[in-house]
Amino acid sequence: MNKRTKIISALILMLVLMLPASSFAGFVGPGAISKVITDIKSISREGRDDTAVILEGHVIRQISEEYYIFKDDTGEIEVEIDYGRFRGQTITPQTKIRVSGTVDKGLLKTTVDIYYLEIIE
Repeated sequence: MNKRTKIISALILMLVLMLPASSFAGFVGPGAISKVITDIKSISREGRDDTAVILEGHVIRQISEEYYIFKDDTGEIEVEIDYGRFRGQTITPQTKIRVSGTVDKGLLKTTVDIYYLEIIE
């Protein structure tokens, strides 16, 4: 996937994630699959590869160039945040942020690819 295609895909995902909840209407009942996951605990239970996520919490540490540990009230998970996603904002472990992205289920671990990041406090 070239850079232009990645940018367009990220923009489309951001627009979809900003739609009202009614836009995600569908089957609700036994066996229903959530369209958007909103906490880390649910990622391990319900998160299939490429499932959309919107999380609120803190980046608590960096583990490599683009990989970080993100923490919310339900747990911690490794996230990939490309440098450009910070958009010049300084983030510390005390900065509460909202991130949007997708679940990346690998053979050995599950991570979240972050496409959008914003400071909320």
